[in-house]
Amino acid sequence: MLSGLFIILIISNAESFLPDDSVKIIFGKIKDKYENKKYLEVITILKPVVPELKKTDKSKAYEYLAYSYTNLGDEKQAVEAFKRLLRLCPKFEPSAVCNSPSVKKIYQKAKTEGAHEAGACSCFIPGMGQLLKGEERKGKIIIFTAGTSFISSIILWLITFDKRDKYLKAEPDNIKEIEQRYQTYKYWFNGAILSSTIFIGTYIYSIYDAWSSKTVRLHKTKHPEFKIHLDTECRKTYFGLIYKFSG
Repeated sequence: MLSGLFIILIISNAESFLPDDSVKIIFGKIKDKYENKKYLEVITILKPVVPELKKTDKSKAYEYLAYSYTNLGDEKQAVEAFKRLLRLCPKFEPSAVCNSPSVKKIYQKAKTEGAHEAGACSCFIPGMGQLLKGEERKGKIIIFTAGTSFISSIILWLITFDKRDKYLKAEPDNIKEIEQRYQTYKYWFNGAILSSTIFIGTYIYSIYDAWSSKTVRLHKTKHPEFKIHLDTECRKTYFGLIYKFSG
């Protein structure tokens, strides 16, 4: 039964991606159509293939979709595209060149909604909000810390209550036994308090961190030139007008 479940998990986690050559052709067409303001065609081409793209290519696709929807005035879809992009690239921010009032409004709305959804998830399971925001490493650490401290807290409190009952039932004339039982009870009580404090602290931090949202940073530049760039590690994305300083 367990082996069957293992096989199912492997199959469910298996992903098939489009060949790199096909991806290059697709994005070549997309770039051309976007520059020619054929936003609806950009969306029509990209939407069906997004699930078959690798993470970096998928991020680039959602970037194109977000700006295409924005240019078409479809705020709902633009917000959703930005939210999906932020889950893949939590540090993504539009460059100053594409920070028009509509982009600024939709991007900030996407960040706010995403933060609220992440905070709500962390209310139920600490760390899930971080996973939703794309911060996998942090999310896994929080889930592990919260899970272990929660389980250990339950065990430690059960032991503490047992030691307390034994302490209260000690013979009143046996001072040495009373002192030993009290010290044992105190030892387990302190452990239970420490473990519970770790869980509560992790829980509160998870919600706060998931709920927090960065503001959009603006940069001043000069001399516009149209260009698109997305680095391979998805750390920063520039889209629209890239300004160059003249010497």
